[in-house]
Amino acid sequence: MSRSTRLCATLGFIVLLLGCASSNGRYVSPYSTRWVKQQIRAYEMPTNEGGSQVTRKVIYAGKPAYLIASPCCDKFDYLYDTRGIIVCAPSGGFTGRGDGSCPDILGTASAKDL
Repeated sequence: MSRSTRLCATLGFIVLLLGCASSNGRYVSPYSTRWVKQQIRAYEMPTNEGGSQVTRKVIYAGKPAYLIASPCCDKFDYLYDTRGIIVCAPSGGFTGRGDGSCPDILGTASAKDL
């Protein structure tokens, strides 16, 4: 292998690693942050007349978090904090058990079901 071929392969590998590096967020939400905040506000209304998509409220790391199901099959259901940011994916996906980042949150956390 020539020196230039090795150099190109090395540079290509570095570019690949940089492209796969994590960004600021771990997850990409199927919903906009604004929409998620609207759903949380609707859920927290005393009458809940707004028809929120939030299916469950839990206390995660001492703070409220809200479970919203993904819009289609075999996708993760995400747990959002009050700012509309994804905390983890405790359910959904192919197995229905989420991504494993917070496996026990729905079974052991204090929760308020709809």
